Amino acid sequence: GCQSHARYLLRNWGHPAVRGLGMHEEKESLPGFSREGQRAGKASVIATGSPPVDAVDDWVSTFYHRIPILNPALAAVGFGMVRGGPDSWIVVLDTKRGVEEGGARHYPVDGMENVPIKLSGDRKISRYLKPAQIKSAGYPLTMTFGPSLTVDRFRSSLSSKDGKAVDLWLLKIKGRGDQITACMIPKQPLKPGTEYTIKVQAVISGRYQEKTWRFTTV
Repeated sequence: GCQSHARYLLRNWGHPAVRGLGMHEEKESLPGFSREGQRAGKASVIATGSPPVDAVDDWVSTFYHRIPILNPALAAVGFGMVRGGPDSWIVVLDTKRGVEEGGARHYPVDGMENVPIKLSGDRKISRYLKPAQIKSAGYPLTMTFGPSLTVDRFRSSLSSKDGKAVDLWLLKIKGRGDQITACMIPKQPLKPGTEYTIKVQAVISGRYQEKTWRFTTV
């Protein structure tokens, strides 16, 4: 969307409709119009005349634009740029639609090393797994979502660096304030000194999202 909007602005540069606050709109009657570009324009900060890195520096130097860029709940940004026209550059940065209300945190974190290989010392897990399952279980992997988020169609996969898939038990646990934690427990202990990749997919508060990260066992 951001890339489409940047191209729209360049294509219509000089038209009265793209001056001032009109830069954040798209007119159906103008060439290059798209619904996604229109949505991106309304949600974005826009800079002209500066290369992308300089544009970000300029935005962060202002109080008004700094706030959405440094929002702790900002999980993803949209970005687009084109080079051309009288001002040389048009840069579009969407800092609004990537905000995840409440956010989500996963563990182990990306790039973490010395992760244990087995489940140990967790009495509460007996509510969900049988004693024989607990005895053979690997180290639990979790993703916890903010209490304001809904989580549907959650799926996950775990694989070692050589591409071998690891079977998981998936538990969806509700905590205080209906905060949801997805707990992914390997059915066997993880291999020591091994890099693993975990991928999760879910519809979070009505929007499909996926995330991939890696960790290495002790």
